[in-house]
Amino acid sequence: MLIVTHGNSDHLGGVEPLSEHISIEKAYCPKFYDRDKNDKNKLKKKLRRIGLDTKSVVAGDVIEVGDVLLEVLAPAEYIDGDVNDDSIVIRAEIGGMTYLFTGDMQFAEEESLIATGAELKCDVLKVANHGNDDATSDRFAALAAPAVSIITTSTSEDKNTASLRVRDTLSAFGRCYITENAEHGIMTVLRDGEILVIYI
Repeated sequence: MLIVTHGNSDHLGGVEPLSEHISIEKAYCPKFYDRDKNDKNKLKKKLRRIGLDTKSVVAGDVIEVGDVLLEVLAPAEYIDGDVNDDSIVIRAEIGGMTYLFTGDMQFAEEESLIATGAELKCDVLKVANHGNDDATSDRFAALAAPAVSIITTSTSEDKNTASLRVRDTLSAFGRCYITENAEHGIMTVLRDGEILVIYI
């Protein structure tokens, strides 16, 4: 199972080579997305062209992965102007921790998500849009109140990430971790009630 939060190249670009090495039974993409001249979802078309069985999802949907339920919190509506604001946002309990995965959601989608009244409190937050200053408002951070915040970015490619404002805002609730280049990942483990964060 693969979730493509939105169609920007840093989220979509590796899907085709990945699909050549790993069997992907189903790919998920946002229902509200840019349309082509035939009113077809552009991202869904791209994924199907790669050969993936693709389903579009919207707020309120649930994706089952074994005994884990991934709650789709957004997109709740189409937000014109920037595909980042059509990102899939997922909340799930995995291994005793509650995660919130936010794609590249920016302020416009944050506001739309908050307006739905969805539960945003989480143990681990995958911070939206690489920690840039156009996302993670003070209000959103307070509703999520994560014990651990993870910012995936490449500080070597973009010196402006992650924003000091975003880091300071999230540090008021817990620990904040940043990947400093595209080659690193982060893994979280719950051990004896403590969330451990490991760079891989």
